[in-house]
Amino acid sequence: MQKNQSENKYAPPMRSIRKIGNTTFIVNSFFPEKGNQTIASKLENLIKADVQKETVT
Repeated sequence: MQKNQSENKYAPPMRSIRKIGNTTFIVNSFFPEKGNQTIASKLENLIKADVQKETVT
């Protein structure tokens, strides 16, 4: 089964490099070009889920 080419398209990866102490963290982020969420709305959903977990535990 072949996937449609548009399903495989991602925006170029974003790379974040952060050094904490003697450890360097490198994070690559990939996002679909035609995503239905903005970065702001995705972060908002992650924060809400995290707050909800804290209230449950």
